[in-house]
Amino acid sequence: MHNQTSVKAYRYTVLAMSLLEKLLGSKITIDGLENLPPKPVLFVSNHFTRAETFIVPYVIHKYTGRQVRCLADNGLFHGFLGRFLKSVGALSTRDKRRDVAIISDLIKGDYDWMIYPEGGMIKSKGISNNLKTSRYSFNDAQSGEKSHIRTGS
Repeated sequence: MHNQTSVKAYRYTVLAMSLLEKLLGSKITIDGLENLPPKPVLFVSNHFTRAETFIVPYVIHKYTGRQVRCLADNGLFHGFLGRFLKSVGALSTRDKRRDVAIISDLIKGDYDWMIYPEGGMIKSKGISNNLKTSRYSFNDAQSGEKSHIRTGS
C-alpha cells in the first residue's frame, strides 16, 4: 500500500466523499476527539451496511487527517469495486497477509486500522439473547439455522 497510486486514490476518495457530503447537505459530527491517542490506533466498529467501509475511514480522516485502512468482505474484491478497495488500502478478510499487514502498519505507525469484529453483517430482525449465557443468536435467512453472533473485538 506504500505507493503514490494508493495515496492518490485515498486523496481522491476523500475529495469525492467530501463533495458527496456537501451535495447531500449532510453534516457529520464527532465528539470525543480529544480522547483519541496518537498513532497507532485499531478502531473497532459494528457493521450495519457495507458503507462503513468508506464512511467511517472518511470521517476519521476528515477530523484527524489520519489514513485508516479497513478489512472488507472478500465478496467485495471483484471488478471495479475490488480494484478501488485495494487502491485505498483495504484488505480482504481472506487475504493471507491480512494479520501481518495490520500488525506491521500498527507497529510502524504507518496507518491506523478499522476492523468489524462481528464477522459479517446480520440482516435478520429475529435476534434473541440467551440471558443465562449472554450470547446473542439469530435465524440465518439463507440456511434457516440458528447462528450465534460474534461480539467484542
